[in-house]
Formats: sequence, structure tokens, C-alpha cells
Amino acid sequence: MLDLFRTENGDPTGFVRVAAATPITCVGNCQRNAEQIIDLMRHAADDGVAIVAFPELSLTGYTAADLLQQPFMLREAELALENIVSMTGTVPVIAVVISDGEIKGAVPKTYLPTYGEFYEGRWFSSPSPSTPNTITLAKTEIPFGTDLIFTCADQRVKFGIEICEDLWAPIAPSTFLALQGTQLIINISASNDYVAKDAYRANLIKMQSAKTISAYVYTSSGVGESTTDLVFGGATFIAENGTILARGERFQQSAHYITADVDIERLEAMRLRTSTYFSPDTANHPVRIVPVSLRGDLEPDSINRSFTRTPFIPSDEDGRAANCAEIFNIQTNGLAQRMRASRAAKAVIGVSGGLDST
Repeated sequence: MLDLFRTENGDPTGFVRVAAATPITCVGNCQRNAEQIIDLMRHAADDGVAIVAFPELSLTGYTAADLLQQPFMLREAELALENIVSMTGTVPVIAVVISDGEIKGAVPKTYLPTYGEFYEGRWFSSPSPSTPNTITLAKTEIPFGTDLIFTCADQRVKFGIEICEDLWAPIAPSTFLALQGTQLIINISASNDYVAKDAYRANLIKMQSAKTISAYVYTSSGVGESTTDLVFGGATFIAENGTILARGERFQQSAHYITADVDIERLEAMRLRTSTYFSPDTANHPVRIVPVSLRGDLEPDSINRSFTRTPFIPSDEDGRAANCAEIFNIQTNGLAQRMRASRAAKAVIGVSGGLDST
């Protein structure tokens, strides 16, 4: 068991390596899909990944449509899930609720899109107050609900789950999870592509990670899900506090994943400094804590993060020009208001080489 990732003297570095994976789903072939998932898990393990997420309904295929109501399909999906579970004793946490050869918990989707090209209300239902808080899956009774927070490394790392449309809702479930201490949000999605959608999706991910001061791992169905009506590009993102750390190339014709090392300790420090982050409303959203374990072989000198030498100066020329214009407008308007308020007829500018003028 790994207490975050430790330095040579035993201190935690605060970083956790996560991955967003996109298999090439074969719709309706649960065993073949499971084999792909297991293969990606093994490669991610070799890369030192601690947590890897796979797209929504990647065992059956999101576009399986009415096949999702067939008992045979459901049995095949459960058998395929058991095969994946058996592998997690030797690889890291996968699919956000499986660890050490056990299913730790299951999170239902809160918001089901049944508009435009989506028909999820035909096959699924959202959780309600009468929904049981445990279910039996793969012959195991497990916690079930949107109130689950998975903790590992002596609760230093906490992650929660939302599914696809949940991010697009006015109040995303991850908002409440983050307010209860979750630093890492994982979104497993089946989001199709059309013109301008990818940019909007990226902005949603960046904004949600910024508002919740969290890391956000997003993975979506790849080209194997494309149908006569829809095309899926396999969008993958890993964001941290409003910044995209990694972004996958869409429309890849083979299974793949992206990784990033997220700074859990930095997120915790930022939350402590942000007084408005702590909301009295959190008491109205109780959660259940589900322990899991992290594994990985990430060495301190292999942390994959880049740090710019000039963090306050954009690297591109247009960005620098925009920042300079913004600084000029802020300074001149602040000075103008001060002169108006003091009714000064003229201004005196003092120039020196002292520390106060730097």
C-alpha cells in the first residue's frame, strides 16, 4: 500500500499519477471489451499509474441501446466484470471502484440525458430517496450511491465519481463531493462529437476543476462506439484547478490512455487559503467513506510535471500582449479614480531605484 508517493527520506511528495483510458469498444462483446480493459490496466501499471478511469458503459458499449435490456447481455457484463476484478490484486485501482480483487462500491448516474440524440431514460433511471444504499454485484454486496467518497493512503487521497451528463448539469454532483473533502473527481463519459463541442467540453472541465479546487479526470467513449447517427472521438482530459495537465488526441484508431501527476498537497493548501470554499451547506449532503488502496512504483525523480521559469508571463506573444494591456488598464484606471476621489489637479511621478519601486 502506498501512502501517496514518498521521497527517499519517507516524506510524501503529494503527487498521484492518474490516467484516462479509451479502449476501442466492441459493442455487445463484453468479454472482448474486458480483455482490452485488462490490457490497458497492465500497461498503466507499468507506467506507475495509481488510478485509471475507463469510459461509461465500456463493458457493454454505450450504444448497445435496447441490448442493454437483454438478460443475456447483463449476465455477460457481470461475468466480464468478474474477470476484471480478478486482475486488480496485481494492478492499480481501476474504473474508480475496484481495488485489490474486490468491488469497493458503485456510483449511479444522477442526470440521465433524454433529449436530442440521447435516450437514456429508455433504459435507465436516476437514483431516488427510495434507492437502496447497497447492491449485489458480481456476487458481492457493495455500497451504492452518489454519496460515496473513496479514500486511500490514510485518507490523504480522496476521490469521487460523476458520470457524463452530471458535469453538464447546473449543479454537478462533484461540487458536493469536493466540499466534503474530495480532491480528485473522475468522470466516466460517453460524449459524442460535433462541431464546437470539444472546446465547450474542455471549458466545462477546466471550470469545474477550478470552482472545486480539484483535479478532474475525464474519459469518454472512442471511435468503436460510432454509429450511423453519432461519432465518438474518445475525448480525454486531466485538469487541475482550472489548468489542463494532459489532453488526449481524439479519433485514435487504437486503445490508448493519457497520464498526469496531480498535486494533491497543492490542492489541499489552496483550499485552506480560500475561505469561501468551506460551505455551511455541506452538512446537508452527508457522505459515506469507502477505503481503497493505491499501488504504484512512481519514484520522486520521475514526477512528470513541467514548471515554467516565468509563471506570470504567458509564453505566447498574443498572451503577453493581452496581459500587458490588462495591467495597463488596471493601473491607469486605479490611478484615475484616486485622482478623482482626491480632487487632485495634477500628479507628481517619483522615480527611484529603491525596492519600493520595483
